[in-house]
Amino acid sequence: MYKKIFILVSLFLLLMSCNPKQELESIYIAPHCLASQSQCMVTNDIGQFNVLFNVDKVHGDMPFELTLTYPSVNENIKFSAYLEGKEMFMGKIPVFFTQVQNEQKQRSEVLLANCSEDQMVWRLWITAEVTDNIVTNELDDNNQSRTKRTFFIDFLSTRL
Repeated sequence: MYKKIFILVSLFLLLMSCNPKQELESIYIAPHCLASQSQCMVTNDIGQFNVLFNVDKVHGDMPFELTLTYPSVNENIKFSAYLEGKEMFMGKIPVFFTQVQNEQKQRSEVLLANCSEDQMVWRLWITAEVTDNIVTNELDDNNQSRTKRTFFIDFLSTRL
C-alpha cells in the first residue's frame, strides 16, 4: 500500500517539477522588410506595393503577420495571395488579407510548416485587381474595367 502511494506521489512530484517546453520567444514589432526578403517594394502599372513582416525572422510553426500597403493605389482594389516553397513543393498555402479600417493597408496572419531543411525559401504570390471606370483593359459584366497584376516576393524561414 505504501509502495503504491510512494510511486503515485513521486510520479506527481516529478510531473509537477517539469518545466513546460521552452519556445522561441516571438517578439512582434512594427511591420518592416526582412533582411532575407527578395524585395520589399513592388511597383507596377497599378501602383506601389510594400510587403512587410512583424518579425525579424520567420520561423516554421510560429505565426507571423504580413502587412500589405499600397499608398499609390485607388480604393477599388482586391487582393488574393498564396505561399509556396520556391525550391521544395509543400503545397499552396492560401493567404487571406483583411482590410485595415481607414488605411490603404491589409493584414494577414500566417503560419508556415517546418521543413526538414534548416532553412527554406518561400514565395509569396500576390494578385492585385483594380476595378475602375477609367482604366480600359477588360470589361466585366457591369461594364467596369478590370486591371489585374500578379507579382511575388521571396523570403527565408528557419526551422525551430
